[in-house]
Amino acid sequence: MARKKVITQVESGRLSAQDDGRPRGFVVRLQPGKPMDAVNRLTKGAGLKVARSADFTDEAAPVDLGGGETIVLEKLGFAIVQAASEQVAALEVGDDSPLASIRPELVFTVQGGEIGDFGILVGPVPAEVSPALAPAGRVSVSLDYLRGYQTAVNRLVSDLVGGTVAGAPAVAVVPVDESRATWGLQAVNALSSRFSGRGVRVAVLDTGLDLTHPDFVSRAVVSKSFIAGVPTAQDGHGHGTHCAGTVCGPLKPSRLPRYGVAPDVELFVGKVLGDSGSGLERGILLGIEWALENRCRVISMSLGSRVWPGDSPDEDYESIGRTVLQNDCLIVAAAGNDSKRPQDIWPVGIPANSTAIMAVAALQSLDLRGFEVARFSNGGINPGGGKVDIAGPGVAVYSSWSTTARGPSPTEPRRPPTGTAYHSIDGTSMATPHVAAIAAMLIEANPGVSADQVMHELTQTALALPLPSRDVGSGLAQAPQGR
Repeated sequence: MARKKVITQVESGRLSAQDDGRPRGFVVRLQPGKPMDAVNRLTKGAGLKVARSADFTDEAAPVDLGGGETIVLEKLGFAIVQAASEQVAALEVGDDSPLASIRPELVFTVQGGEIGDFGILVGPVPAEVSPALAPAGRVSVSLDYLRGYQTAVNRLVSDLVGGTVAGAPAVAVVPVDESRATWGLQAVNALSSRFSGRGVRVAVLDTGLDLTHPDFVSRAVVSKSFIAGVPTAQDGHGHGTHCAGTVCGPLKPSRLPRYGVAPDVELFVGKVLGDSGSGLERGILLGIEWALENRCRVISMSLGSRVWPGDSPDEDYESIGRTVLQNDCLIVAAAGNDSKRPQDIWPVGIPANSTAIMAVAALQSLDLRGFEVARFSNGGINPGGGKVDIAGPGVAVYSSWSTTARGPSPTEPRRPPTGTAYHSIDGTSMATPHVAAIAAMLIEANPGVSADQVMHELTQTALALPLPSRDVGSGLAQAPQGR
């Protein structure tokens, strides 16, 4: 017998579902193979108006659902409902119902930069490098780079040893030459790879892309906004442009260093988070559906929602991850930035804690031969799944930045000024696009490979690290080299 779902107040990170009569957002998981039965149940059981995602054009994405409206995502097997909780509570879910579950929709945030970051934003690298810093045989770096690096090291030592412990050992950090390419590209061996992601469609679901950026303005980019009232995917935050740049910034950017891992991928950009860096779950689900409809092979999601110690992987994202894999696509997602290591390690967040979604932790470089887990990076501490699969460069990562992004404010004083085209930030968000790009390179190397095999190959070819698998999974992702 089907059972009724009782909609109640939920834990932090989920939208309130108190019954005050106002329309609210809910996510409904459908039973496999029963889409029309589900539509009938939604219309007749709760009097909801129902549409399908396939009914909407690129110019009319159904993200601003009015009261009593529903959109069915047929590829994913989900529906997004906006209605009063009393109306939704009338629906029955369970084995005998075409509706498997109903819950309030989540709120997602970016997993890098100003939110949950290491606290360091290294400023733009000037075009000129001081000759005094580059005597014969020495690494050439900018003054701003050195200042940022000094700040990073000081903060790291302070956090690890409390800043006041007499005789505490120093952290040996050797500056890396980033005059030609970022340390992240060097660490994952992208520079020596003969693959560039050519012909592989990669979707970056984030805050959008600076469509006027000098490194992207002449590039073919398919983009779409999934934010209500926002007509284009223009990035007013900066995070999405940074992540897209790491995936596929050009081989020869308008200003060195090179920062794109796989410069020849076919880029699809879904604006699923607003310019504040957060967004409702409906945008994420619509973005995933859109990526599948466009036959993307990789989806990069540097976003997440916090979970709590002891939580099991979310059933909905277990279903979504499996469905995406069955559509020959791999989701690569950020593990999350909630930790304050070494004393406080938080579990991998949603959606990365799904066993069918690749969870990426963040590393910082000591000298390109040694690496440490980033202080903020979440760990695989929860039972039943939710483990870290792999790690990528995630501290002081330089990439493109949106020139239209908002500048510093009293609440975000470290943001760069509006008009900044390149910037360095920290987060598992920054590690994720490194791994997503490498996945595209693996697909280019073997176009017939399945999404499951790509996930396996990423872990099998990772550089093993003398760090706990709880924190770094199989190790540091490595670009395929080929023959």
